[in-house]
Amino acid sequence: MTESATSGHAYPSEQWHRSLFEESRDAILVSEREGAIVEANQAASDLFGYSRAEIIGIDVRSLCAHPADRARFKEEIERQGFVRDYELKLRTKVGGELDCLLTTSVRKDVDGTVLGYQGIVRNVSDRKSLENKLLSYQQELRSLAAQMGQTEERERRRIAEGLHDQVGQTLALAYLKLEPLRASSSDGDRVELMDQVLAALDQMDVDVRSLTFDLSPPVLYALGIRQAIEWFGEQLTRQHGLKVFVEEDEGVNPVQEDMRALLFRCVRELLLNVVKHARAGTATVRLYLDGLNLCIGVEDDGCGFDVAALDTHRGAGFGLFSVQERLRFAGGEFYVKSRMAEGTCCTLSVPNETAGSQGG
Repeated sequence: MTESATSGHAYPSEQWHRSLFEESRDAILVSEREGAIVEANQAASDLFGYSRAEIIGIDVRSLCAHPADRARFKEEIERQGFVRDYELKLRTKVGGELDCLLTTSVRKDVDGTVLGYQGIVRNVSDRKSLENKLLSYQQELRSLAAQMGQTEERERRRIAEGLHDQVGQTLALAYLKLEPLRASSSDGDRVELMDQVLAALDQMDVDVRSLTFDLSPPVLYALGIRQAIEWFGEQLTRQHGLKVFVEEDEGVNPVQEDMRALLFRCVRELLLNVVKHARAGTATVRLYLDGLNLCIGVEDDGCGFDVAALDTHRGAGFGLFSVQERLRFAGGEFYVKSRMAEGTCCTLSVPNETAGSQGG
């Protein structure tokens, strides 16, 4: 170590700097202004596959794998005087490409003249490969989830049609056969018993119809999502007193069948959340286009809540979390805005390429 004659502080020696330079696990390059490499540590030699003698004098720009990336990098460093963790693909001696992070600064003389550049190169190819694999797995999971959602919806529809066509018809036939027997019977006890059976059949018919609509409302496929939401809103008004208004902007196309079912179930979940938690009198559902996205907004005049403090594992939070995950796996997005005592607005957004050309 040497001592400063003016301040008495100790400064690292040139040998100490040289030791850091050589022992660094990251590649370090120093180049002239024109680009020729004048210094490189052993890590740089190992990274690019050149001997120490070979790498000196190489134009550092030739290490860039793609000219367009090199031009953007040059523009960035000349504008700022440095770059930190700049992503760039670099080329090895044998032509292989490496994903690297560059932290580079301009070397200047005391008068401000640019002498060249110095930089640290970190190879992140393994990390990038893992990130790409993770992204691929996520895309596969989204695809699988979407397929499972489609399969679930088709199975719901199949069961609903079975309930309507088989169980419903059987109940109707039983009712038709019992009614004449009841009318022709003179035994008071038997008449009373048959009245009870007929009442039970009536209730079963109501229950089957209700279950059929819960599983897969026919109006969704026969007429469209707006009509299905209106039908569900009428159920909520009758059962819970919540007034539901449905608006649809001109030019909004009906979405494909699978996405239509997904959006309806999401809106259904949001409206049920309003009934359970919002203490609202009205809710408005609006279908509209926003650029390339088809959106559905669900807004209520209820008590609102603190979105930042939302617990996604209980109550309303779980319902919102469920909607978010369903949309995410289908390539859509979900937004929530809420203010205490002023209500909540939830927005569903899906790419408009899912819009179909058939009416609804």
